[in-house]
Amino acid sequence: MYDERRETFSFRSFFLTLLLLVLFILLMLFLFPTRWEFKKSCNGTKSVVDDKTIQVIYDEIYTNNINRMKEAARGYYTADKLPKNVNGTSKLTLGEMYDKHLILKVKDKNGKECDKNKSYAEVTKYSDGYKLKVNLSCGTQDNYIVVNLSDYSTCASNTCNTQTNNNKTTNTSKDNTTTKTNTTTKTTTNTTTKTNTNTKTNTTTNTKVAVTGITASKTAITLKVGESEKINVTVLPSNASNTNTVWSNSNNAVVTLNNRVVVAKAAGTSTITVKTADGGKTVTIKVTVISDKKQETNTNTNTNTNTGTKTNTNTNTNTNTGTKTNTTPTTTYKCKYVDGKYYDSTGKVVTKDAYNKSCNVVINYEYKLTVPAKTTYSNWSSWQTTAVSKTSTREVETKTETVKVTTIEKRTVIEKVTEPYTYTETIKEPQTKQVQIGTENIYEQREVQVGTIDVVRTGKSSVPPHDCCNKTYRNIQHDGKGTYTWEEVTKAPVYKIVNVVVGTKPIYKTVTEMVEKQVTKTGTRTVDKPKTVEVPVETTKKVTYYRYRTVTTTPAQTYTKWSTSKNDTTLLNQGYKLTGVTK
Repeated sequence: MYDERRETFSFRSFFLTLLLLVLFILLMLFLFPTRWEFKKSCNGTKSVVDDKTIQVIYDEIYTNNINRMKEAARGYYTADKLPKNVNGTSKLTLGEMYDKHLILKVKDKNGKECDKNKSYAEVTKYSDGYKLKVNLSCGTQDNYIVVNLSDYSTCASNTCNTQTNNNKTTNTSKDNTTTKTNTTTKTTTNTTTKTNTNTKTNTTTNTKVAVTGITASKTAITLKVGESEKINVTVLPSNASNTNTVWSNSNNAVVTLNNRVVVAKAAGTSTITVKTADGGKTVTIKVTVISDKKQETNTNTNTNTNTGTKTNTNTNTNTNTGTKTNTTPTTTYKCKYVDGKYYDSTGKVVTKDAYNKSCNVVINYEYKLTVPAKTTYSNWSSWQTTAVSKTSTREVETKTETVKVTTIEKRTVIEKVTEPYTYTETIKEPQTKQVQIGTENIYEQREVQVGTIDVVRTGKSSVPPHDCCNKTYRNIQHDGKGTYTWEEVTKAPVYKIVNVVVGTKPIYKTVTEMVEKQVTKTGTRTVDKPKTVEVPVETTKKVTYYRYRTVTTTPAQTYTKWSTSKNDTTLLNQGYKLTGVTK
């Protein structure tokens, strides 16, 4: 049977619920710090957002904007849009980015758009790759970042300027030596963003330092198949402006070259050539690879008797005695310089000369050519009357000639002349002038605070945060494990441009009054006036003539070359002399 009951309001239930709610609030206030206590702990500190905090916010806005431009430019500059020639450039302004819909509007801290023409992205091609320069001009902030576009790095011969990690695993079995090389290429792009908000402009003049030479840590290397060694080179001088180098390998079948590391592949020889991008200075390293395949002889002697015992004899050469024994030989250095000792091709410690002979080390001999100083003269100039002085780089000759000249003498005569003359009279006439009748205010636009904006950050704590010191917390959540997550809202000031009275200026009125004035009038009169006339007179005078020529002195110079021959006829025929220095 259906029983319908009418719900009625119960004051008892209401008050019971209210009492439980009050008890719950009191319990929470007892267990956790209250907002009033949290404020009390702050000792009444006045909430202040200092200039450094605001500047950090402004710098973050600027940094985000310049990074947006960088990413837009990287997406735009595909391989077909990059400059083709070394030192070639390709420029894309911020306005052009807008036109191509590569980026949304870029605005500064005050909500104003950044300069579309002064803000740009520019790619420059160098011998070792590409560099992207991103410049952003927003109000008083004008700065740039430079990024290496390693995705488009160039290669010389079989060598690329790419960072690689080589993991080499060698498995040695009874019969064969197997070398397994895993090469992982890792490309790293370093992006450095530096933002300066100072309005002071610093101008620095950089002087290019040219490359004078290049040296290598070794000019000859001997490796076994499967071994590797890194080559270190030094570009001279140490403060050269461009230290980039181009590496090449003459025989890829013998060795491979990867990020300055030589890996031996097969027996033979190869020459590694390193050339500087500036000046074309070169150094060569001869690499000799020898085979290290172990010769193994198996001697098996099986003796069977009726006792059921089988005997196998093994010597490193294998002797089977029923039990297989592998003997690992001790490490032997061959054609190596280790701990101050030279090891020849058989692994024996020998002298340096014996090491060079046994390991076919190439010795380079130094040759020098000294070119003496030389003085050259230009052709004599034509004779001229303009004086020329003698200097350390200029010779001067003179000559004097007597020539006839006609001069003009000025003489004075007196004649009567009717001429106009002027005199003055004093009259009165009305004149207007400005009279100050008061002042008016002068206004100037200034930036004043008109409100605040919320700066939000997230955080974690073991206790729930409470509002204090111009900080408000919201979205407070508890994970049930003793950790609270929350959003902290800090008020940052917002400024507005307003007109402010900075001074006053006078207000003038025009008035008219009668003023005495002197006027000038003209007439004619007859006077005795001196007159100058010119009379030609013929005389003689001495004239000095000059001519000069330039003197150029080239200082003595010494040239150095290296050769693997102690009697290099080509260099000797060119005038080079053996110095006795080797490397």
